[in-house]
Amino acid sequence: MRRENVIQALLWIAAFFFAVGIFLSLTLLLRDLPPTPPVAIGRVTVEGASKLRDYAAALLFFVIIAPATIFLYRLGSKQLDAFRRESRFENLVSFLFVAPFFLAPFLYLTTFKWGWPLLIPLLASQIGPRFVIAYERTLWLRRLFRREMRPYHTLIVVEALAWVLFRYIAVGRRIAHIPTLFLECIFVTVIVILFWCALLLIARLAAYTTGADAEIAFQRLSIAALPIIALPPMALAFVPGRVAISIVMTTVVAAIVIALRGNDAVDGRAVRIAAAYAIIPVLLYCVSYASTAALSQWIDLFHRGESLGPASDYLRGKIPYRDVFVLHGLLDDGLLDAWLMRLFGRSVSVVLARPVVLGSFAPPALWYLGMAIFDSIPLAALVVLLGAVTTVDNERIFFEIAVLALLIGAIRRNSKTLFALAGLVAGVTLFFSFDIGLYAIGGTILTLLLSPAKSRRYVEPALQPARIIPFLFGFLASAAPFAIYLAIRGAFGSFLTNSFVVVPRVIDAAWSLPFPDLTTTFRKDLNLHTIADFFLSEKFRFVLNPLVIGIALVCIVQRAIRRESDWLDVPLIALTAFAILTQRSALGRADFQHQYFSAFLIGPMILILLIFFWRAAGAMATVALLPFLFVALWVPDIANVRLDDTTHYLGRVSGIGWIDPSAMEIRHRIDQVRYFVTDLSRRGAPIFDFSNQPALYFFCDRPNPTRFYQVPILSPPEFQREVIIALERAKPPIVIRRSPQQFDVFDGIDNSVRAQAVASYINDYYSYNASTWGVEIWTRNASARRLNIDGYMRQIRLPSLRELGVLGERARLVFPSVGSLPGASETYWKSDLMLHNPFTERMSLALRYVAGDFHADRYVVLAPGQSIRWEDVTHTLFHAPRRCAQRACLCHRTAVAARHG
Repeated sequence: MRRENVIQALLWIAAFFFAVGIFLSLTLLLRDLPPTPPVAIGRVTVEGASKLRDYAAALLFFVIIAPATIFLYRLGSKQLDAFRRESRFENLVSFLFVAPFFLAPFLYLTTFKWGWPLLIPLLASQIGPRFVIAYERTLWLRRLFRREMRPYHTLIVVEALAWVLFRYIAVGRRIAHIPTLFLECIFVTVIVILFWCALLLIARLAAYTTGADAEIAFQRLSIAALPIIALPPMALAFVPGRVAISIVMTTVVAAIVIALRGNDAVDGRAVRIAAAYAIIPVLLYCVSYASTAALSQWIDLFHRGESLGPASDYLRGKIPYRDVFVLHGLLDDGLLDAWLMRLFGRSVSVVLARPVVLGSFAPPALWYLGMAIFDSIPLAALVVLLGAVTTVDNERIFFEIAVLALLIGAIRRNSKTLFALAGLVAGVTLFFSFDIGLYAIGGTILTLLLSPAKSRRYVEPALQPARIIPFLFGFLASAAPFAIYLAIRGAFGSFLTNSFVVVPRVIDAAWSLPFPDLTTTFRKDLNLHTIADFFLSEKFRFVLNPLVIGIALVCIVQRAIRRESDWLDVPLIALTAFAILTQRSALGRADFQHQYFSAFLIGPMILILLIFFWRAAGAMATVALLPFLFVALWVPDIANVRLDDTTHYLGRVSGIGWIDPSAMEIRHRIDQVRYFVTDLSRRGAPIFDFSNQPALYFFCDRPNPTRFYQVPILSPPEFQREVIIALERAKPPIVIRRSPQQFDVFDGIDNSVRAQAVASYINDYYSYNASTWGVEIWTRNASARRLNIDGYMRQIRLPSLRELGVLGERARLVFPSVGSLPGASETYWKSDLMLHNPFTERMSLALRYVAGDFHADRYVVLAPGQSIRWEDVTHTLFHAPRRCAQRACLCHRTAVAARHG
């Protein structure tokens, strides 16, 4: 009785939705109503809107909505009763009949055409239930959908999706003529159904004409259509669409002719293995690569520079860890790029392609993780879909996913080989990205120690230390070559010290960010809008991972106490262990992007928890949760972005019709900096980047005289001393300062404040020379002076928040339009300057005036609370010529410069 009431309620809602769709379609008849007469000026008359149309539409709604809903309900009730009498699957046919009507208003709102909201719901509501009834009454149709035939249906669906993906890449447009994700899903579903129906029709025709078995013909046709899988890779390789289709479809036709000649059954298990473990991962890789390759035409001089800078020096013979401070990992911080450039040539394209090629393996690895957990293609697809919260694929998380998938697969099959492979990948991960490698190793050990031994109905908790042995064997086998490489280079000791002592000690102070205050939403102006914004904004991402982990921990402990554990508890334990450790990166950096380092684990965890919820609360309650989860995880938005990026693949990679305005600016910046470096220093002379743009070492082809490629890492006093000594020894003729993209103040702290001793050394030994595209070029002074390194070290002190608040993010203030010169009508233009020290400590300031080729430096010390004022500061303080500069600067504890425009 309860189910019947639910169905009746859904039928009422469906009738109302369909009536709304009819109303919206009828509003098209009101389009020709005249606009409001312009008897006065207002928003309505300016826009030429028709208020008569608004009033008529409202009247039409009130007139037709109630009778239409009642009429449609009664009509639908009769049709639904007829379907339910004809079918044993009453609830299924009820759902298939009711569900399409919910789409009616949205079909109009996305197309603004009357036929879509009327015809599609009507047709879909008839096709679905009648198909179920035909399935019950038709023997050959039932046989076609038995369990043994599922691999072939899966293969056909995958082939249809491969054709859709090919069209996305090759044509660069969506299937739906209106680019909305809602309509796109409907079009893709229809194409998949049509593709399946076409092969079924061919199989039935073959059965009638040749006497072959229809099922076997259908099986062999699904195999014959496999060449379609080659279409997406051909599109990625820029094979023209017509050529690719001609080659593939000719092959498919020939394969169909050959396949229909035989009458031997096809091994369904082999088909499922091929689809699940080869074909679908290939298509996922194609999607991932197409949506991320050449995503931006500009080069991130900050993040890409972390590998470009070291790689440039590795090619010159520098040794990792000993000559280069490795922050993320041996391979990730330039060594892999150096090896690739030795193979393919010294080109930035190698460095830009590497993360895309590797990172695109993350979605296939996530697919394998889903298969290892559930051994189900639909559930693995949901794992990938929920894992889509990782918007941009990351080669670092790919390695962790691979370790986790191999580990869970090894536990499920009790395979020593898979355990060893998991250890093998973990060893490579440790030397690719050190922190991710530690998470993978630690998560594996925790899983093997805590995961229970599997039985049929109950899982008896037991320690499994023996499983660690093959894992450790694989780990040592892959880690040994890297350790030997470092030992031969005399850097193994530096690797241990740097990785296990230095980086853990300084990383939080240098790189981490405070965790954002998420309670403000609930303390101030709490209402439905702010709550909705909280859950749909980036803030919710900061609590999503810990929230899911906490729920998983409660579930694991409760199920163990009640002795209800089964196989799904094992992967849930593994996912939870990995997620807890990976939270270190998410909580340490505490910005939006770094939340994704743990987010990819949340998708499969949510799915396992949903299965547990399904068992406890039923299917309907679980299905009702899915829309909220998809919205909270931004699945539609991310899928829509991925789809757009996929359809723009050809234009992005070829550069035709796809212009990134930032790319030209950065290209000019690189060229101009390279010009000044070449013009102001001899070939091969070192330069020093103090702007957090280490990629400039690569583009200028100049060595770094220090071990450090980012200023935050050299912030500790002992490192600043080391850098000053290295700079004094190498005497690089050029220092690069300022980043127009704010890289040198990436966390709100200027590099001159972050590394005060080094900044003071640069101020004393270098002078501003020129600015180009927001980058300052400083050259070394000709006059020699004795190095007083202890004096520079004494300048290091921790600034207060008040000081940073007064000076802003940068450690200097810029005063525009500073000048002293006569004006028109006997006027005289001059600039006065007043400085005040609001602090209780003495403040040392450096002032610089720049106008054309003239620049002058002055140094001022302000006592606590002191104020000082210069009238006509250009003439009285700087003794500059009678002219005007567009900018002058005041810096806190450092000398800076600004060029005239």
